[in-house]
Amino acid sequence: MRPFHVYSMRQAIEEGFILDVLANYTTIKEAFRLVRISEDNPEHIEGPALRALVRYYKENGYTISQKTDMIMANFLENGRFQIGGRGKAMIVADSRANAVRYFFAIKEYMKAHPNESRGCSAMVAFSGSVNVDGTEYTEEELNADINGKPITTDKRFRREFRSERKNILVVANKYQTGFDEPLLHSMYIDKRLKDVNAVQTLSRLNRVTKGKTSTFVLDFANTDEAIRESFQPFYETTLLDGRTDFNRVYDLRTKIKPFMLYNGDDVEKYYAFMISHADKKQDAAALGRLSGIMKPMRDNLFLFFVS
Repeated sequence: MRPFHVYSMRQAIEEGFILDVLANYTTIKEAFRLVRISEDNPEHIEGPALRALVRYYKENGYTISQKTDMIMANFLENGRFQIGGRGKAMIVADSRANAVRYFFAIKEYMKAHPNESRGCSAMVAFSGSVNVDGTEYTEEELNADINGKPITTDKRFRREFRSERKNILVVANKYQTGFDEPLLHSMYIDKRLKDVNAVQTLSRLNRVTKGKTSTFVLDFANTDEAIRESFQPFYETTLLDGRTDFNRVYDLRTKIKPFMLYNGDDVEKYYAFMISHADKKQDAAALGRLSGIMKPMRDNLFLFFVS
């Protein structure tokens, strides 16, 4: 189903309802280019060296262990200190087996870097059971609460990750949509994403909360062009351009109605306000009352975009 939107993502960002998750989006290729170019010798990476690096990436890729080193170095040096030191991260794996491998790789990294990793702990989310290198694993077996007991319900899982005890979440399909955690700041993507799936996945980061001014995405699997193309239909929209056609207004109402963004009472309140203020100067108090009338509809639009 093609989503219908009258309140563009750009407008939601500009009005502070969500954050722009593409503002600090970078692919691994671009990250290597930026890391490798030094201020003193920028020409050393331009040309053959850069081409060799890109060729190596295309031909060989990187192991989960190597990717985990990059992820953890970035998160431990930056992401965890965001939002007043409460920043959390999500790693998006391309399969349940690789989600488990990432989970164990993170644990190995933290064991090898105890000082840098102090205060960090990871969780992993996937459905059912999965065989990894000859061993069967379930989500419940790999996640434990503060008392070491398996986390067996979705409610407990979300509560545990929301706590200060956990700040890294590895997912495989699960929690890529419908997961609301405003403290998520950093995302590391190792899965091909496209269209609405790309938008919904990256939008796990766009929740606003006190002290959160930015997000960060490092993508191992997609191109910058593909992700931005996926976002474009949701980012901007132009409606009712040119001459007003009342038939188009009714068509618009018909399209909006199934999404239940407003009800009859909302319409009556808005109409009454506009009639009573038609010939009056719109001062701050009046605009505040109008904002209050529009808030339920605005909240519904927000939920539609982020769900």
